[in-house]
Amino acid sequence: MIESLQSLEDFRAPRGRRYPLWLILLLAMLGTLSGCYGYQALEDFCVRHYQALCQHLGITVKRLPSDSTFRRIFEQLDF
Repeated sequence: MIESLQSLEDFRAPRGRRYPLWLILLLAMLGTLSGCYGYQALEDFCVRHYQALCQHLGITVKRLPSDSTFRRIFEQLDF
């Protein structure tokens, strides 16, 4: 699944990107599978599972995306 998400073209401008698109989409899928419906719920999921997500995904970020980041991405995403 991660390889498929990584193959998607990132539509955002390079400036200001904190998180790769594949990571945001993966977090949204994992959160949704865990019953998180809404941007704030996705942010709460990321906060609750920060350590495990960083460890298992091999990422090093100070924090995971906020609710406004999820909202901006989904507003611009071409499904």
